[in-house]
Amino acid sequence: MLSRESADRFAIRELIDRYHAAINRHDWELLDTLFASDAVWEAHVPINLRFDGHEAVMNGLRNSVLRQDLLVQSCSGVNVMMEDASRTKVTSTLIEFGREKESGHGWCAVAFYDDEVRKDHGRWKFARRTLQVRYIGDPSLAGQVFAPERICPAGETTPQRGSFGRMLGWG
Repeated sequence: MLSRESADRFAIRELIDRYHAAINRHDWELLDTLFASDAVWEAHVPINLRFDGHEAVMNGLRNSVLRQDLLVQSCSGVNVMMEDASRTKVTSTLIEFGREKESGHGWCAVAFYDDEVRKDHGRWKFARRTLQVRYIGDPSLAGQVFAPERICPAGETTPQRGSFGRMLGWG
């Protein structure tokens, strides 16, 4: 049996995961369940957005996401810092790829979320999400790849000649 604190930590991490699942899948009903009525969502430079209140957060996030032809987020490095049984602070790392509908411009970003989360009628919800962009740029991935042998099957030193290997120019 989980302790109360362990169960809360699990529920908070699930809140973070559900947020990214809702954004990635455009699941507005799910997103609607994740924010407190007086929630604030904001993104600092270079995005410069702020939405105050549940309705503004829902409309703002939906409109921001729908401006993209493609938007995929992944979250890692979740750190839950319990303050008490009903409030906590959470930090996490966001990796995001997108392409704008209007311009067709693609981009990738690395950012950090600083969250304030609280229990609202027995469920953990976002009271505040603050996004701080660390990097935003071209998603071309034109840099050098190191150690491609790591994707070979265990014990083999040369890549297989399947479609993935051909795509990478291996034969």
